[in-house]
Amino acid sequence: MTEPVFRAQDIGFSYSRSTVFSTVDFSITGNQILFLLGPNGSGKSTLLKILGRILSVQAGRVLFRGRNIMDYSSQELAHRIAYVPQDFAAAFDYSVHELVMTGRYPYSPGMRPLSRQDHRLVREAISLWNLSGVAEKSVREISGGERRLAVIASAMVQECPVLLLDEPTANLDLHHVALFVENVKKLKREDRLIIVVSHDINLASLLAQRIMVLGEHGLLFYDVSENILRADILQQAYKTPIRREKGLFYIQ
Repeated sequence: MTEPVFRAQDIGFSYSRSTVFSTVDFSITGNQILFLLGPNGSGKSTLLKILGRILSVQAGRVLFRGRNIMDYSSQELAHRIAYVPQDFAAAFDYSVHELVMTGRYPYSPGMRPLSRQDHRLVREAISLWNLSGVAEKSVREISGGERRLAVIASAMVQECPVLLLDEPTANLDLHHVALFVENVKKLKREDRLIIVVSHDINLASLLAQRIMVLGEHGLLFYDVSENILRADILQQAYKTPIRREKGLFYIQ
């Protein structure tokens, strides 16, 4: 049996006195696209941050490749897990090119100059995400959607086997949502585990192979996408009447 990439064992997490989830167990294998769905406040972004070790569990443990995720050094994780946050505020007045280039910094210990290979990967990512026209602009001067694509491009050039994306299509127009779908399918073919937090059920229907649905204080459903993308299942999760028509989901 293939060893899981992630294994959560009785994990729990709270903010102050508010429990997000408790005694949650699951395993996630590699080379797939997994979507995290659920209503606001169900803990999707929190769980993604735990998998990226942005947050630490307060109960239980998370194993990454069979080893407690807390036992990895920051350098080790930076070579293995790339994380794109829901919100991004530039700490410095980077150009888009410079921001994408930060994805290669884990491979330049001691701030050594980036190699030709590093620069090639950055150029390719900028082109792939349709950012060539704004590459020399400040990230503070471009649109929110362009900024989000630049952060995704930076995570991509990290070349990690695990990519964690928190609401990656927020602020994107339809053209760039289509670009996202196309590029994520390409990334999946590179034998990566891609975990996406999203409120877009129809996006999940296009991309997800497995879906995890979170609800109040825990995991509601976790299965292959065809077993989750059903009106009755989604109505239980969102407590809202939902219908499916010609492959698309609508609020009734």
